[in-house]
Amino acid sequence: MHADPMRVVMFVEGNKDERFWLRVVPIIERRNAVVYTIDNVSIFVDAGGQRERLIKLAELVSEQNLSHRFLFFVDADFDRFTGRALPDSVIMTDFRDLESYGLVDHCTETLCRDQFAKPDASIQELRELVDEVGRALAAVRLASHRNGLNLPFSETFKRDGGKRFSVKVAGSPAMRRLEIPRLIAGLLNPHGRMADAHEVTRFVDAEVRATSLMDLKDVVHGKDLCAILSWYFETSFDVAQALLFGAIYADLPRLRLLPRLADTEAWVRQ
Repeated sequence: MHADPMRVVMFVEGNKDERFWLRVVPIIERRNAVVYTIDNVSIFVDAGGQRERLIKLAELVSEQNLSHRFLFFVDADFDRFTGRALPDSVIMTDFRDLESYGLVDHCTETLCRDQFAKPDASIQELRELVDEVGRALAAVRLASHRNGLNLPFSETFKRDGGKRFSVKVAGSPAMRRLEIPRLIAGLLNPHGRMADAHEVTRFVDAEVRATSLMDLKDVVHGKDLCAILSWYFETSFDVAQALLFGAIYADLPRLRLLPRLADTEAWVRQ
């Protein structure tokens, strides 16, 4: 950095984020900025993965008065709801995470019509499914996050994205409903924590009420969205995720006008 006083660096969580910014601002259009994943820095945190490592680096940079040369782009997760304070050099996604941009109306339309070649009726059907299942999953995740429960979502959802904890709704072939008590048991039982079920249920019930008032784009986890897409379109998680990002990239001309994307793009193009 000392050798190149004009150089500015943006750190992102992982390869998915790096690819996203390659689409938004191709390397040839960057004058002084480079974009790196946090894997390029050796930094340790007790929990929270790449996102927490990135935030810790932002805090360290802030202490060295170098924030003007660094930007840290992270998924918002639930920080807007918990009121967590972050360094000024950390900018969060406009919605919960990168995948959430796919829930913007025109993106969902592109996903159904162009990526999966489905009739227009599928657009509303898909929205209702994501609202029903994705919002319920969000309540369980938020309860875990807010109360420090450390529920093992990745391990539990590895096989089918949690589909086995949902049931079909009568009269609607595509609609499913999450059975929250079964999900809580599935998260607790393998680890001998069923004694916590009553307390966890109480926490989740509170978040069900809270998330019912929130914008869907702000609460649905990206992995849950891709899993739900894979159920609805009867494809694999990886294919669903790839086509979701295909829809997001197709709609970048409109998405880049959203305030947080616009501010970040302007910084990278400086």
